[in-house]
Amino acid sequence: MLKVMRFVPRPALASVACIAVAGCGLDAAGEIAGAADASVAQDVTTRAPDGRAPDARTRTSDASMGARRPDAPRADALGPPPGDATPRDSGRDAFVAPDTGHDSGHDAGHDSAVTCPATPDCSNAACIAEGYACVPAPPASWTLANVDLSTDSACPAGYTASGATVSAPANNPAQCSCTCGVGTAPSCVVGDISVAIGAAAGTCIPTGASWTASDGACVATDATFAAYVQVTSTPPPTGGSCAANAGTVLPATGSTPVYVCTATGPQPTTGCAGGEVCTATVASRTKCVLQGGTVTCPASYPDAHPVGSSVDDTRSCGGACTCGGPTATCGAKSWTFYASGDCSGTGQAVDMDGACDRTSVPATNVYQSYRYAATAQGTACGAPTAAPTPMGSATLNAPSTLCCAQ
Repeated sequence: MLKVMRFVPRPALASVACIAVAGCGLDAAGEIAGAADASVAQDVTTRAPDGRAPDARTRTSDASMGARRPDAPRADALGPPPGDATPRDSGRDAFVAPDTGHDSGHDAGHDSAVTCPATPDCSNAACIAEGYACVPAPPASWTLANVDLSTDSACPAGYTASGATVSAPANNPAQCSCTCGVGTAPSCVVGDISVAIGAAAGTCIPTGASWTASDGACVATDATFAAYVQVTSTPPPTGGSCAANAGTVLPATGSTPVYVCTATGPQPTTGCAGGEVCTATVASRTKCVLQGGTVTCPASYPDAHPVGSSVDDTRSCGGACTCGGPTATCGAKSWTFYASGDCSGTGQAVDMDGACDRTSVPATNVYQSYRYAATAQGTACGAPTAAPTPMGSATLNAPSTLCCAQ
């Protein structure tokens, strides 16, 4: 009687299973309509090894299996293994893949795409963003350089400042000059005065005698005036000097600082082709190569810039600056005779116009001294008789050749 009571509920359970499966129906006897699965019939009649009928949990599961249509997929095709009570969502369960390490590898690749590796790669977007670019590889004996011709900007990665560097000086020789200025003015009172005398106008005859100008000093004499006197000559400008003024001007050498950064070692070729290397660049700096000495630039870096550690400036002017004597005319001439022996008192002037002039001086007047005076006018110095010339030059110390890409 106990076995019958456990078996009777199966149709009811089957009915519950049919509710969950579309197209399932029951016949008048309460059997499953269209239950073609042999496993269901086997489940209904099978007993446990001890002779008892299967328990309710087993029958319920079997009934559910028997309740599906023959053409419907098995409800537990992707379900949990036996004993797993995790509910399923109408066969649309999320599939959780096992951890194969694929994600971590993908993340690593993603990181390399946004970070420039230790060995720069010029095909890597992060390296490109940092300024790495492919440039022609330096020929043998040449060193890669990044150069700024105006500003001392920071060196890019993989480069170091090469120390004081200057460009080659321009060909600006020393500018030499020589001018002559008046040192001392000429004298117009050194020499002799010549006269002619006569008894009437136009009859003045040179006497052949001369009167010393005596450098303007008072000269003792014993003289009387003729009726007519003509001064025929006076001392010309004599002596004087021109001062030589030599000048030396050194124009700017034209050498300017050059800020050179040289590569600290060989550059990688990763991401480059055609013999180029991947190197850091800076927008303000020019890509160049450097070699000591004065050499010809390679074809890949044709723009030559001679550079050095400093400028050795030996420019000067050599030779003397000399001048000739000054030129002048003598003016403001005067010749005065005195009755005294020391040129004191009132004197009698001689007309200095160069004509045979009447003196209007009594012939009985005796004069004991005289003084001649004249001054140099329009004194000037001419061109130098010799002038210095440029010497020496401005050259580079420790010269090197910097060749840049155009």
